[in-house]
Amino acid sequence: MTQAFYPDQTDYIEKLNDLWERVGIEWKGAWNALTAYAEGDLVSFERGVWRRIVAGTTATEPDADATNWGIFVEGGEDGTDGVDGTDGTNGTNGTNGTNGTNGTDGADGADGVDGVQPWTTPPVPWATTTAYTATAPATSVTYAGESYVCSTSHTSGGSFDASKFTKIAAKGADGAGSGDVSGPASAANKRVALFDGTTGKLIKDSGLTLAGTNTGDQTSIVGITGTIAQFNTACTDADFATGGGTATGTNTGDQTSIAGITGTTAQFNTALSDGDFATLAGSETLTNKTLTSPRVGTQIADTNGNELFILTATASAVNELTYANAATAGAPTFTATGGDTNISINFVPKGTGTFQIGGVTAVTISGTQTLTNKRVTARTSNEASSATPTANSDNVDMHQITALATAITNMSTNLTGTPAAGDVLFYEITDNGTARAISWGSKFEASGNVALPTTTVLSVKLTAGFIWNTTTSKWRCVGVA
Repeated sequence: MTQAFYPDQTDYIEKLNDLWERVGIEWKGAWNALTAYAEGDLVSFERGVWRRIVAGTTATEPDADATNWGIFVEGGEDGTDGVDGTDGTNGTNGTNGTNGTNGTDGADGADGVDGVQPWTTPPVPWATTTAYTATAPATSVTYAGESYVCSTSHTSGGSFDASKFTKIAAKGADGAGSGDVSGPASAANKRVALFDGTTGKLIKDSGLTLAGTNTGDQTSIVGITGTIAQFNTACTDADFATGGGTATGTNTGDQTSIAGITGTTAQFNTALSDGDFATLAGSETLTNKTLTSPRVGTQIADTNGNELFILTATASAVNELTYANAATAGAPTFTATGGDTNISINFVPKGTGTFQIGGVTAVTISGTQTLTNKRVTARTSNEASSATPTANSDNVDMHQITALATAITNMSTNLTGTPAAGDVLFYEITDNGTARAISWGSKFEASGNVALPTTTVLSVKLTAGFIWNTTTSKWRCVGVA
């Protein structure tokens, strides 16, 4: 009675192995295109067992290679599928989870602003540099014909600050009749009067006097001297920078400070005349000055006024160039910085000009240039052993195989790259003490004088050189050593 044979029946195969070894037959397992088989070796393939007729290695499957393989045992047919089992019963639903606890109460809101406190009576006229209080009893004042109560304690400045007061009585309508303006009883003779508010009905003492005759020949203001024409020109062409400051001093013409600049009249006049002050339109040299984030226009000029750097602004710029100096033995550095993650530095020569380093034109990727006294180090890759070695000619000039332990069945299978005319490629192959066959595949060809090597030499390094043939699109062998 004949029993069907299945290659996965391990016990049965082990028993057969004992028998086959006695008659010179050896079981090799599943068929492999890269394995070298001896005559009589048995392999499994598809449903059957095949016996090797001729020793060697072939990539053709056994059922299509009657020269090298013969059927040893026919495989049986597949059995019919079993009946599907019945579906299991559904599980019971789980119980609902418990409700979560309530969140904690939010924090109390901030206290409201205190209301207006009881105030002093009667209200007094508002004045500069005066302390006003918002605590009971709060200070009450009059200003521009209206009454206010202080709501924020403070000391007044040079102008009335309505945000620190609460209006309690608005000004009534102006009368229809005409009459004298109303001013303070303490006004001094010859002092300049200033309007108090915007009604045109109130004036106040400015504390300032004018010195000189009434013929228009006044030539000094706060101790600054010059002709009327010079002063008018300075005021109209913006030679003076203003900062909102006030003049200090007595009312006798001896004011000696403007916006915090102090000194005697003589010192101030001398400073203006000998160039100690920089004017907006003047050409002056600044010494020992620190400029923090200065805004430069379109160029930086040298000491002769010629262009040194031309600056072009980019709207909404986020990337820039940072320059850092260096200590002893260090090198100053230009660094690309900014908001982007990857930032290049772009140097663009004009016309046929070149970018130079140390007076020598720098080498570029796409430029046509001649290199002198340069050494180009070959790019290499390596592997110990493979039947289909892996190399990429785009980034490798020499591929090294250091301990070949199997025949190379196809050198082209895992060779990649996009070679161009003139590209070269070298292979260095050393076996592991046993000579190995080499099959080069479709991407290689022999030249008229040099044949492709077909085997290694026992324990001797084999070197083969190739150059790309654009006509045949193959690597042409030009040397073997």
